[in-house]
Amino acid sequence: MNICLLCLQPMRTKDIDKEKRMLNAAIEVVLEYGFLGLTMSRVAKKAQLATDTIYLYFKNKNELLNSLFIKHIRKR
Repeated sequence: MNICLLCLQPMRTKDIDKEKRMLNAAIEVVLEYGFLGLTMSRVAKKAQLATDTIYLYFKNKNELLNSLFIKHIRKR
């Protein structure tokens, strides 16, 4: 079961899919623009979501990066 890191409640499948899209988009943005070029609006554009949607899942860029690192560590 996937747990929302912000609300500590189980995530619906639709929410999990959106989060995966955002995290994958964030990786693409970092690879293309570097860490300093990572913006929530670029992630939203790559994920084909509204910027406000990104902020529903992550309050800022640091939280998004932390989530990326946590997911990567869990896969190991």
